[in-house]
Amino acid sequence: LTPVVNVMKIYPGAKLRIDGFTDKSGSPEKNITRSQARAQNIDLYLIDNGVLADNISFKGYGSDYPIASNDTAEGRVWNRRVVITISKIPVPQAAV
Repeated sequence: LTPVVNVMKIYPGAKLRIDGFTDKSGSPEKNITRSQARAQNIDLYLIDNGVLADNISFKGYGSDYPIASNDTAEGRVWNRRVVITISKIPVPQAAV
C-alpha cells in the first residue's frame, strides 16, 4: 500500500475507490460484511498514513464479480481481493 500512499502524496487531489470482494464461502450476508471490512481496513490504513479521508470511497461486493472459479482453492484465493482505483488525478501545472 506504500505506493498508493506515495501517489496520493504527489497528487493529493486524486480520488481513490476501494472495492472489496470475497469468494463464495459463507452466506451472502457474511460475504458482504467481510468484503466491506476488507475494503474499510485498507481505507483506514491509507488515512492513518496521510491520505485525506474525503478522497477515498470504499464498498464491499461480497462474492459478486469473481475473477476465478470458486470451485478450486486457488480460484477462491483469487476471488478474496481488494481492488484500488485511482482517478481524477489532477494535471500538474506547468512551471511558470
